Amino acid sequence: MSATFTWCEDNGAATGSPSHGTTRTGFGGSGSTTDVNWKSVDNCTNNSGTAYTAARITIGQNGFVKNTYAFLSGSFNTILSGLWSANTAGTLGSNLTLIGTVTSTYVAASTATLSGTTFTTTVPIASGLAVNFSTTGPEGSLPTATLTSAGYSQYLQSQLQTAAGAAAGNTAVITLTIQYNEN
Repeated sequence: MSATFTWCEDNGAATGSPSHGTTRTGFGGSGSTTDVNWKSVDNCTNNSGTAYTAARITIGQNGFVKNTYAFLSGSFNTILSGLWSANTAGTLGSNLTLIGTVTSTYVAASTATLSGTTFTTTVPIASGLAVNFSTTGPEGSLPTATLTSAGYSQYLQSQLQTAAGAAAGNTAVITLTIQYNEN
């Protein structure tokens, strides 16, 4: 018995109550997002979205907030002890800041400055942010520390913020990691 893991992403205007994105990639295990490219448009590359090379972030501005989350399904007894780090491998260049937060509140398409933990340099998963789970979606209003049937992590939000003086071009490859115990 083991859980099946799927990366997911919400994009677009907020809809529903509690709110979530109008476009959901990977929700319920349908498809999967295979990358989290911070860019100047709010869409998922895997969902016929814009490639980051065609939507670069202008120096001095922020990328759109990425609302990623995990879907866990399959045969398992309990998922628990969730942790997330927006950067377990990689170092960003100067004048680039990577911010991350774990929440059940959706951030609709926005380049407004996200507040949270700085992940500009590597943050080992053991020092990551605590993650809770819900069977209804990442926007679940009462997430718990354990999951006993198919369900979702909270939103794992991240944003690339740039300042004047940032070098033009691509950033280093950064590895986002979620860890959980399963029994």
